[in-house]
Amino acid sequence: MDQTRSLIILQMRDSTFEAYKNKPPLDTYRTGKIFHISPPRFIDVVKRRLELSLEAIDQEAPEQVRYRTNSGLLISYPKERAGVFLRGIYGELFQKPSNLSRILEALAGRNVRRALDIFLAILTSGHMPDDVISSVANGTGFRSIPEHIALRSLMREDYRFFNNDCEFVANLFHCETYWARPTNVLISEILFYLIGRRRFKGDNNQLGYVAMTRLSLDLEGIGFVKSDIADACRFALSKGLIEVETSSVDEIRERDCIKTTASGWAHMRLLSSRIEYLSSILPVTPINDEKFAVRVYDMMQLEARSGSLYFSQTIGLVTQLEAYIRGQHASLMMHPGYADQRQTGTKYILSKIEEALMHARRDSSQITAQLDLLDG
Repeated sequence: MDQTRSLIILQMRDSTFEAYKNKPPLDTYRTGKIFHISPPRFIDVVKRRLELSLEAIDQEAPEQVRYRTNSGLLISYPKERAGVFLRGIYGELFQKPSNLSRILEALAGRNVRRALDIFLAILTSGHMPDDVISSVANGTGFRSIPEHIALRSLMREDYRFFNNDCEFVANLFHCETYWARPTNVLISEILFYLIGRRRFKGDNNQLGYVAMTRLSLDLEGIGFVKSDIADACRFALSKGLIEVETSSVDEIRERDCIKTTASGWAHMRLLSSRIEYLSSILPVTPINDEKFAVRVYDMMQLEARSGSLYFSQTIGLVTQLEAYIRGQHASLMMHPGYADQRQTGTKYILSKIEEALMHARRDSSQITAQLDLLDG
């Protein structure tokens, strides 16, 4: 060190450093000479961006702001009220003690740019109700946004329906027709398996990581096909539901280890129990039931014409989804390895769909207060 004077900057994850800090070459570091930069919290980033936006509005915006709604109504209001709208959106999404802020923070992970994009997507979505803006414009204050509207704005952004190009939310029931044994529950089974091991030392000595060889072997033992498992993992990686130890965003090798992300947990634990999520993903979900597929198509046509569905129609679609997934679960139970499992990802997802329907029907007597399996 006396002869070689240099500054070395090495980018790596916290978990990687902790796992290998006592092995060459990382064991050559000098204690006290490590400078660590942690990413800021999602909420703090959005709050600071909000403050900058308010400063820009004060300096650059015209005295009267004009806005035309989707219905063609022209709204005009003093620029000071634009700040009321932005503060209201921030408070509604991030400051209220609700699961919505947990969902948004989990979807962002530790990606600061992604956090800002999520906030902007909700803010500018064509599904944001006109009356939220008009209530601010006429001076009556900010009107509260229901959780399902915020989720719809995030999932659909400026499109009529949810699509697989959505950057932030993934379809848990995605599958491909070219799979050897297509099923809509394989991704849920993978995530459930990985989440159950997130608190244990992994195959690469890092917390929560599971070798692809182990994952494939265990899932093959309960009836799934190795090539399907690999393809489902690649889809989950592309959507941020899992991460690979190499930090690749598009490639998983057979010798790699993977683990679930906060987004993967949020999809399984929170989004799967939301009627809005379950109904919105149906247009892009491959369905091996002609009657159900026709029903989904008819409802899409109706929503395209009228702008929205009655809540009872949405509940009806999710009820049919539950029956459809139960049919796939029954097929899986025919495999002895699957039938021997005490708990599976499909059983868990079915319980979350049931929970969503009970909340929608206001049947609180059937909702238990037991600890969720994924909270342990």
